[in-house]
Amino acid sequence: MRLDREAIVARRRGARRANQVGMAASLVGGLLLLGIGIAGLLGRSTGLGLVGVAGIAMLAATIAQGRVLKRAELWYAAAHLPDEALRMTSDGLLLGAEGATEPVFLPWSAVAGFRAGQAAGQPTLTLLLTPGVTPSTPGVRGLDQPAVVRAFAPAQRGRGIFYSVAALDRGVEEIDAALRRFTDGRVGVLG
Repeated sequence: MRLDREAIVARRRGARRANQVGMAASLVGGLLLLGIGIAGLLGRSTGLGLVGVAGIAMLAATIAQGRVLKRAELWYAAAHLPDEALRMTSDGLLLGAEGATEPVFLPWSAVAGFRAGQAAGQPTLTLLLTPGVTPSTPGVRGLDQPAVVRAFAPAQRGRGIFYSVAALDRGVEEIDAALRRFTDGRVGVLG
């Protein structure tokens, strides 16, 4: 299954635009609160002066959000976007993981399935590994790549490798049918 690069770029562009609009609103709100606070302090109103503190906090949060967005843009620019998301063979599953330099190969015994879910309001498929699978499990290749290790890290909520359904060139039902066909019904899409 191939990835629809245009859909991915469009989704990123839309998310970036929404974040920019949110940051602009936070900036205006923070400056407004800061202005009210300063006016309150000049008028010797401690209560209104405290509103300025809220404005400063809002401005600081806006700056922090801007830094996070900049890091994400730099990562997107540097990260390799695989041509193929999934390839199924009789031996196992070959996965393209964003940011990984090589595909990940998992024998079917290492794959528990995919969980259907949602992220940012979009339907997703998340890879589920068989419990106990590690980069050193026989037959497994590519799980030790930094981008893949990060995907499974607790700091990322251990989400693992996941795909936006909108970015795939096949539907969930077709993916589920193919998984079940290759594994005699043992592996499929859950939920």
